[in-house]
Amino acid sequence: MRGAVTNREGAQGAQGAQGAQGAQGAQAEEGKGGEEGKGGEEGEEGEEGEEGEEGKEGEEGEGGEGGEEGEEGEGGEEGEEGEEGEEGEDGENAQAAQDGLNIVTDNLALYIDPSVAASYPGSGTTPSDLSGNKRDCTLEGGASVASNVAVFTGDKQYISTTYLPNLDDAYTFELWFWDDVSGIFNPSGNNPGTALISNYSASTTPFALVHISSTGVVNAGERNSTGVVKGVGGGPSIVTGQWVHVVSSATATLLTLYVNGVRVGSVDRPGGSVTSTNSIVIGGNHLGRYQTCRLGPVRIYHDKALTGAEVSQNYNAERGSTHLAVDAPLVSVTTPVVGETSNIVTEKLALHIDPSAAASYPGSGTTLLDLSGNGRTCTLKGGARVTGNVVVLNGHPQYISTTYQPNLDDNRAYTFELWFWDDNPGIPGTSNTALISNYMGKDAVQSASLHIDWNGIPSSNECNSTGVSGASLLGPSIATGQWVHLVLSATAAE
Repeated sequence: MRGAVTNREGAQGAQGAQGAQGAQGAQAEEGKGGEEGKGGEEGEEGEEGEEGEEGKEGEEGEGGEGGEEGEEGEGGEEGEEGEEGEEGEDGENAQAAQDGLNIVTDNLALYIDPSVAASYPGSGTTPSDLSGNKRDCTLEGGASVASNVAVFTGDKQYISTTYLPNLDDAYTFELWFWDDVSGIFNPSGNNPGTALISNYSASTTPFALVHISSTGVVNAGERNSTGVVKGVGGGPSIVTGQWVHVVSSATATLLTLYVNGVRVGSVDRPGGSVTSTNSIVIGGNHLGRYQTCRLGPVRIYHDKALTGAEVSQNYNAERGSTHLAVDAPLVSVTTPVVGETSNIVTEKLALHIDPSAAASYPGSGTTLLDLSGNGRTCTLKGGARVTGNVVVLNGHPQYISTTYQPNLDDNRAYTFELWFWDDNPGIPGTSNTALISNYMGKDAVQSASLHIDWNGIPSSNECNSTGVSGASLLGPSIATGQWVHLVLSATAAE
């Protein structure tokens, strides 16, 4: 079946589709893999209104981010190491070294790592605790695991735990964090940040947490049972589209923050009790404000403050992991980098956009320039954006519009080509959606499309002017957390 499939609407790019997209459009286009970004992060920590969760800044803090900071003094760069105490149950049967990782296992109280089969077997919502303490953890609100990391894509997605630690003595919070949008996603407009690990809620005064501000600056803080708040933070935003290692290490008297193995600063602890009646929450807190991000391994040590040397040990042990490459994007792409000098077919290119090429996307704005030389305008719509050299679409109504109205009738050959990435086989809603098409509205008459269904299976379709339609499924689900190259090629009618 060919015939008149030309529609007067401009060709649309991935309308409503969820995922990240490389070079996209009609007629022999290429793209490039990069990373799959997730929009912003949600606001957090309600106590900022009084003294602020971080409180007043002392000598080292970052204006309201870091909190009232004591002198470095005791503990120096490394910080004083807390008492080891009896190991007891914490870390007794730790499985951390099962993959040969040289990480600290003494006094591990809770340890989850989605890249380890013993912690996450590949399906379900219950990551297992590798510390040996069998503390229950649950992916809540639609949080998922993809590409060996935990994925939080919206409100009320987090990891709950049954762990109620005593944090009055020494402890350590440690995690790997990734996001690509500087500024926390904050629909209410009045919350200055959110927790990454915390036992915080509005109903209890004491808390301890690792927190990220609305500008992407990380900090660590505590509030004791009498309301005294201490915190330390600073440095540049960690919301950079790269993996970041964050550690909050507390001795009996000193709280020290490390980022990527480097000490950011220290502050005296507030004294008294910071132990809450709330269990630990990862990626949010009990206030109902949650992070939109990726998390890798998460570890909590009980009665042990990691020293600077131990923080560096853990950081260096994991930073080379494929899914946690500090200087590489979230998704490791094995396809060639596509740009203006790539060896691609250029004959009869009608439209070609590539967000990895400066000539197509200079680094800001909502306009993608056509590399085919035909000057066709392409526009990022509905909040779609470019991050890590790829187009990121987070759901309806995000897409790329074009001014291109091609003749796709049966006397004309054409090709649709793109690179596609998604980690969640399920289109928003319950139907399928186009990746490239000239289809608009309820009537599909005179349309051609390359689309993906709600199970992640791609297909092609044409419908001519008399309503005759033909579709072809193209194989298994491609929503696998891997970059996929798709081509729809139509010959001319004989």
